[in-house]
Amino acid sequence: MKIPVLLYLYSKRLYKKVSFIVILLAMVAVTGILSYLMSQSAGMITVALVDRENSQITNEIIRNLTEENSVVRYVITDSEEAESLLSNGKCQMIWEFAEDFDRRFTALARGEFSEPSVSVIVREQSVFVKLGLEKLYAYSYPIMAKELCKYYTLKNVGTAGQDLEMFFDSFVRQGDIVQFSYYNNSGEPGQSGYLVAPLRGIIAVIVALGSLVCVLYFMDDGESGHLDAVALNRRYRINMISDFAGTLNIAVFASLAIWISGLTGNLFNEIIVMLIYVAASVGFSLLIGQLAGKTARLAAVIPILAMLMLAVCPIFLNIDVKYVSCLLPAYWYLMSVYNTSFLPGMLIYCAFVFIISYLVSLKTRR
Repeated sequence: MKIPVLLYLYSKRLYKKVSFIVILLAMVAVTGILSYLMSQSAGMITVALVDRENSQITNEIIRNLTEENSVVRYVITDSEEAESLLSNGKCQMIWEFAEDFDRRFTALARGEFSEPSVSVIVREQSVFVKLGLEKLYAYSYPIMAKELCKYYTLKNVGTAGQDLEMFFDSFVRQGDIVQFSYYNNSGEPGQSGYLVAPLRGIIAVIVALGSLVCVLYFMDDGESGHLDAVALNRRYRINMISDFAGTLNIAVFASLAIWISGLTGNLFNEIIVMLIYVAASVGFSLLIGQLAGKTARLAAVIPILAMLMLAVCPIFLNIDVKYVSCLLPAYWYLMSVYNTSFLPGMLIYCAFVFIISYLVSLKTRR
């Protein structure tokens, strides 16, 4: 029987299993939920902005803050409502711009003693609180630089008015200090928000787990007697084809989920890397299945492998444990999809796991 026919028959059989369908739908559901959350007002930290001055400078700072796609969420409100939000835990920080903000701000630029221009009230110190304050500094600094330029020019040159504004905006603000580019990638990764940033890694883990589950199904069929008519020397090949069928189906849904989330980069690279990842996941799953030997053991190992991949693969944190992470297929996928120089290593990994799993299968037949 031809391999495409076998792939179709095994795929058809897998779709009769509720747990397999749940795996497929879970990826799309998670992607849809996160994409919806990204369309709403959400953030890792919420800051209440209280503008008591409502001047040109404060309006510019607040506009720059609120228009940026950031992990910081901003709520423009008054002092009373801001305190209520802070006390109820609906925001973690209040930034209150003083009533005479412009006077204090420009006085500081002239080197005169000035009271603080912004009062900051926090619930507690955290990394995200410090990140939020960095945003405030970042958008206040350019305006302070303009005021310093104005003061220096007025004092030493005497130029003032609109001419100075035009000079600053057209000359001083030209160009970028930092140039941003993607290393060794023929296409830029898709643009997305911070909530969906780890989604590719989570989907990669689900693909690997789905491949393990397909091997689990096959082993369960063997233990229940459904494979008694199949010779032992043919079971490895049939297991491999059935696992390929299941993992390819999961990969199609995974690619759809990645596209929905907006993470898709160069389409050709995405397809090639995903196909190689399917092969890597199948080889890895076959090896783990052969080493486990029993369905119960493999079922116990799968959650452990899931936690291991989430911990050591570059999904949420990039921990330097490459001697462990390089043993996992998700690591090679996540590295190769952003840096194609990892593809040869991924191919070597595929060959390695298939060879070892086949050798282990020869030993277990005896």
